[in-house]
Amino acid sequence: MLLFVAFIVIPLAELYVIIQVGEQIGLPLTIVALIAVSVIGTVLVKREGTATYFRAREVLAKGGIPNKELTDGFLILLGGALLLTPGFLTDITGLILIFPPTRAPLKRFFRTIVFGKLAKRYPMVAGGMYSAKVVKEKRGTPRRAEDARVWREPDDTKPSRDSSPAQLPPRQAAPPDEGDSRDRV
Repeated sequence: MLLFVAFIVIPLAELYVIIQVGEQIGLPLTIVALIAVSVIGTVLVKREGTATYFRAREVLAKGGIPNKELTDGFLILLGGALLLTPGFLTDITGLILIFPPTRAPLKRFFRTIVFGKLAKRYPMVAGGMYSAKVVKEKRGTPRRAEDARVWREPDDTKPSRDSSPAQLPPRQAAPPDEGDSRDRV
């Protein structure tokens, strides 16, 4: 059903709106308006995407998980894709997803509904830590990703930068490949 709406209903609605706007302001101005909205949208996507990227880096530098920034980035990416699609309806929806004041209610929707369903279906992905160790807080099992403290276990197999060759673990020689013809000669 979703594919039917995406590939049949939305293009027909876009075509209808473009024809109606074209009858009101003329074909040349309609084409200019579609191109102008796409160019303005591209500039806005770049500005908002860059700001979101730097906010996410700040959160990561402090040791946090950038949940809000990832949601913002996803909505900005979706808005940019909609702006690239020709049509006034997708352009309006894309602009709504790009502007921070209009993106805020959608951000709450995505975090509660969409990501909540993903967390129930794929709990390891929702935590975002495949090889990390999650420590339970004093009050019990964490209910959200923000309720858990996460850290990476040190990898003992990699040598540190300041280790001397005497401290490095001995290298194990790989067994010769039986199918290698060079060893038989």
